[in-house]
Amino acid sequence: PILLLIHMPVRPSRIYMWSCAMAGMHALEAYHHADAVSDENTLRDDGRINTFMEQTDFHKMKPRDDLAAGSTKWLLANPGKSYIAYTYDYSGPMGVRGMTAGTYDLKWFDTTDGDMVIQAAVSVPPGNVTWTKPDSLSREIALYIKRIGD
Repeated sequence: PILLLIHMPVRPSRIYMWSCAMAGMHALEAYHHADAVSDENTLRDDGRINTFMEQTDFHKMKPRDDLAAGSTKWLLANPGKSYIAYTYDYSGPMGVRGMTAGTYDLKWFDTTDGDMVIQAAVSVPPGNVTWTKPDSLSREIALYIKRIGD
């Protein structure tokens, strides 16, 4: 079946594009047109995905939703090294199951407006770990978790 997204409202389109990225599909939706005024917000959302992903090592990760913890909906992982957790409906701490102990940088990204909060050198114990998002960010969140010091 072919899925056509023509003039889809902004939020569902944004969630759809993030779900594609989190599934390892790195392609722009064919029906997001740069010349259509109605697609302006959608194209901004697409640009935010690109901006965020360029600041990560997503190309070394694979979908690992089985490692999602808390309100994380989808997870990309290079276990023990880096992760991208995503939720479109933050309802409490989000994180990763089975983490390797170490020091990690956390980059919180508000997918609705591109605001970012960085928490550097966070000590992480082994096992299931979750974090509470910064209050300034919306309920649609991407979180890049990168081990440092190795």
